[in-house]
Amino acid sequence: MTSSESVVAKPSATVIILRERESGIQVLMVQKNAKLNYGGNWVFPGGMLEPGDMGDSQLEQAQAAAVRETHEETGLSLTITNLVPFSHWVTPLGLAKRYAAWFFLTHLERNQTVNIDQQEIVDSVWIEPCTALHQHATGQMQLNGPAFVSLINLSEYRTVEHALEATSTQETEMYVPRGFQTDEGFITLFADDDGYDLPPEQATGLTKNRHRTLMYRDKPWQYLRDNKPSKAESIKP
Repeated sequence: MTSSESVVAKPSATVIILRERESGIQVLMVQKNAKLNYGGNWVFPGGMLEPGDMGDSQLEQAQAAAVRETHEETGLSLTITNLVPFSHWVTPLGLAKRYAAWFFLTHLERNQTVNIDQQEIVDSVWIEPCTALHQHATGQMQLNGPAFVSLINLSEYRTVEHALEATSTQETEMYVPRGFQTDEGFITLFADDDGYDLPPEQATGLTKNRHRTLMYRDKPWQYLRDNKPSKAESIKP
């Protein structure tokens, strides 16, 4: 086993903060400093757990970290009890830096102003999920895989209430991707993809029972998930 394959995923937390406007829901996205890991990417506020993030479980510690990191990066004050587990992501093996990240969903609790720290974070924007995906497809906004998939899932919701209610009644999605390089870019497979345990050349050619992200270099990315019921239909607002 190489050193990169033995890197332990560090516990971390991310917060997807929603607000509602006449046009629909908006999500707060922040741009990472170009000098940092994922530099230049647009992500959601968050960071690694620290010893002072108290809780009886790693989930509670992650909630505490989410509140702390959000305040440090954006100046926004969140309430731990309003953080709903949305997903959990583990960075694939083989990468030099790996994270085991809880993603939480919440809403902007009152009229607060975003004040970015200008250190880790250099810019911020409230944006509709579909608009962010369009800007990524056209090269205007750089995303990583978890942010891309999260925005696709968020785009199914019409209101903040709908998003929070649906998320709170569903089992938290666990993403443990396995990735490999192709001529067109990078493919990540998730555990319920039929190709997850197959060699790359076999996994690439599958046309059904897929759950994967196609991260192309020269054309828009694709998120493929066959036979999955729409979250937007699970709860009527």
